Amino acid sequence: MDQFDKINSSIWGKVVKLTGTITRDTFESDVYALLCEVVDIAHFAVHIFDAARVKEQRLSLVGGTVSYHWAQHATRRADAYTKQINHAFDHNLEQIAKGLLEPEGVFHYRPDHVNHPEIASVYKQSGILEKVYELRVTQGRIYQLNLYRAVRSGPFTSDEIHRLERMLPLVMNLVLLHFQICGADEWQKHNEKHVISFLQKNGVDYFSPLTRQETEVCDLIIYGQTTDGIAAEMEVSVSSVKTYRNRAYKKLKITSKSELFALIINSQIYTTYG
Repeated sequence: MDQFDKINSSIWGKVVKLTGTITRDTFESDVYALLCEVVDIAHFAVHIFDAARVKEQRLSLVGGTVSYHWAQHATRRADAYTKQINHAFDHNLEQIAKGLLEPEGVFHYRPDHVNHPEIASVYKQSGILEKVYELRVTQGRIYQLNLYRAVRSGPFTSDEIHRLERMLPLVMNLVLLHFQICGADEWQKHNEKHVISFLQKNGVDYFSPLTRQETEVCDLIIYGQTTDGIAAEMEVSVSSVKTYRNRAYKKLKITSKSELFALIINSQIYTTYG
């Protein structure tokens, strides 16, 4: 849990809150609000690439001061330019696809007006100066979490990038969990109250010891229900809810709701089933 110890306590509280909205319609705006607590950005966008076809990107999540329509338009222009020059404009993606670069750390990109005129034009028209981004490779896909900086805000400072290096892995884990549960398309959405159940069924070892009742209680805790609310939902007594919760916590070797959230956010989850 070392990565969590490095995050300011107020930010950690917002990460925990975001965990409870992974499957809700507010997830995009909640991610944006969380990122803005760490650094000044105009918007963020998540693109997904097939590792075998890095010249084809799919916009799957966007939040901030731009519309989804505009973001789709910018993505299409980037795709057209990529086809025109016959290689991915982001050299890092090609290197990762070839196994020549590990997708670790925060990357920095500002379009070159000479070498990337079409991309530079998109940035200029939208008032964007540059971006930083995190990459993650899992199940043959490359996920790119892009944070765009407005011209009016100036370049990212070294201190801001340092903060992002600590924060982005946590946010990326939540984004990946969002995609795992909801899919990259809305029609794939699962029941929003079953985050722990989903992870359990997908082989995350942390949650395998839990019984059905213990899992359901943890699901509803993550969803944000109070003890009374969980009792009403499960049609059991409050004391039974507390018993199921305490048994679950003992099996998971945790003592609090925050630690339950941490188990979900922990990047080791993705080495288990990613």
